Amino acid sequence: MQPAGGGAVARGAGAVAPARAGSPSGPIWVALCSDVVEGPGRRLPLATIAGGLRAHFPQARLVVLPELCGVPSSLWATLEPYQPRRVVVGCARARESKEPILGSRRANGAGGASAAATLLVDLARGPDGLSDQAVLEVLARLRAAVAHLAQVDLARTEGQPSHLRPGQAVARRDLLGLGRAPAQLVATWAGPLCTGRGPSRPCLLACPQEALSVAGPEVVVDAGLCDGCGACVSACPSGAFSLGGAALAGWRASVTVLAWEAKKLGLGAEVRCASAPGCSPLGGPWLPLDVPSMHMVTAGWGLQLVAAGVAVKFTGCTESNCAQRAGQLEELVTEVAQGAAPPVAGHRPDGLVELHEPESTLEALAALGPVPGRRRGSPVGPLGEVVAEPDRCSLCGACALACPTGALQLGREGPAQVLRFDAARCSACGACARCCPEGAIQVGRVVGLPEPGAYPRVLVAAEAGQHCAGCGAELGPGPGPGPVAVRLGASHPEVARRLQAGLRCTACLLAAR
Repeated sequence: MQPAGGGAVARGAGAVAPARAGSPSGPIWVALCSDVVEGPGRRLPLATIAGGLRAHFPQARLVVLPELCGVPSSLWATLEPYQPRRVVVGCARARESKEPILGSRRANGAGGASAAATLLVDLARGPDGLSDQAVLEVLARLRAAVAHLAQVDLARTEGQPSHLRPGQAVARRDLLGLGRAPAQLVATWAGPLCTGRGPSRPCLLACPQEALSVAGPEVVVDAGLCDGCGACVSACPSGAFSLGGAALAGWRASVTVLAWEAKKLGLGAEVRCASAPGCSPLGGPWLPLDVPSMHMVTAGWGLQLVAAGVAVKFTGCTESNCAQRAGQLEELVTEVAQGAAPPVAGHRPDGLVELHEPESTLEALAALGPVPGRRRGSPVGPLGEVVAEPDRCSLCGACALACPTGALQLGREGPAQVLRFDAARCSACGACARCCPEGAIQVGRVVGLPEPGAYPRVLVAAEAGQHCAGCGAELGPGPGPGPVAVRLGASHPEVARRLQAGLRCTACLLAAR
């Protein structure tokens, strides 16, 4: 079955069955609302669903509850004796039931885990009722959700904060825990996992709300500004960020299962903002993947699906930036998919989809073959092209220190000091440009494989062997005297004058104070 409507079209076969998920601590409960089982037309075959889940996830436990949508507290009342920690809820009205169900969980303190350990799955029947294909779609959607929850770190969900969206009115009954005030998960940072340095980190630069800041060695999240979009989770190269315990590994597992199931069923994958209106009904051409926001998604996600032989589309919410990004992602992925060769079968033997940049995009492009135009600019390009102005660069090395992927390296070539750039490592995070004291670095967003043999390339080279004008000692690379003198001119005019008079080593500068 070929997906109808828009979306990037994939050709050929490339997906292989994903590896089975390991068993997390405790069961994963899959609760189906009776409106899914007893909907119009054919009854959902529960034995097929239960057996299909247990075949891949032995820890899955299936339960059916009558009128779960109407009485959301019945879910937690039923599961309370089992202390549920991970729960997938399948519902025909999942989007309108989301806040009542999650609110009921908070009111009941179910298991003490955050809302990140509860996923709601849309299982609305299409106009044609429940066909054999639709039954398989139910199983596919539930498997993807279970795969995601199997990766949630429960230790990181305990006591994680949630907050009301800015401007959200709070009624008295909401304060008493009886209302349905929407809670928004806040990004959390795990210091031991973080490998970032200084204030120019990919997470800070990716946050559209500017909710992150650095205080000493720690990254601080402003819960009043964070809207839980997940951009920091996607941008973090070390996995230090999560949304209530849900890290990038969860979405990776979910996308992997979705790619396999969509390929098997001949469907496409729809990457949807969780706040987007409507839903993808059963029996349609798309299997949905809910994400907190399009700010979390890179073009590499879509290209990985295309490389697996799956058509893909992006659906944003009514928030303008989210909707705009969805359109830009679809335009870019469609352009690449239409100009690429058929995907290489089994390009990832383990069946896993890669979501981290730049690996995600580079692996997908390699599987899709040569792309016309090769590296070209795009506002949502997931790869970076770095340019440096040699006349302004002082080879201080700040950019290389800030680069989280090692795309920039300071070194030597013979007698010269050089700054090298490796395009295969650049994720366009912009940390180098932000920290450059001379303003000599610019980063462009691009898509396309680097030209063979063109990288690593030297951006700046300066003759080594400069000597101190005072003592004659050899000077290593560092900030040029001109820019430093300008910065010190107002506060330390005498030091600035000496700098402008000639190069000085640190010892001579200190002696001249």
